[in-house]
Amino acid sequence: MTQAMDLGFSGFHARNRTGDKEQEVISLVEGDSDAVEEFKRLAMVKKPVGAEVSSVEFEDYSEVVMSAGVYAQVCTAHRLNKAIPVLLDIRDSSKTTLEKQDQTLVALKDLGSKQDDT
Repeated sequence: MTQAMDLGFSGFHARNRTGDKEQEVISLVEGDSDAVEEFKRLAMVKKPVGAEVSSVEFEDYSEVVMSAGVYAQVCTAHRLNKAIPVLLDIRDSSKTTLEKQDQTLVALKDLGSKQDDT
């Protein structure tokens, strides 16, 4: 996505798709020919760490490609949908930890009072 934005594409869309035997990454790009050629070059040489790439293919696509800005918004919403449950769990765990901390402080205060009485 970052490379697509850096290349100034007017349209961009990428998704994973599971084929018959392996996963595929489908990228649709729309922009000037120099940017498209640079994207092709990058796709051939810059692979994700740990990825096994068996082939890279290019073909013309005549349909409408989502604008790069809208695609960025969709990605952000998707990531937020994944993050929100985790953040809620962290919040709930923090509440529990604070409650236990308060109980411990009360118990320590009680112990201190009992020592003062003796």
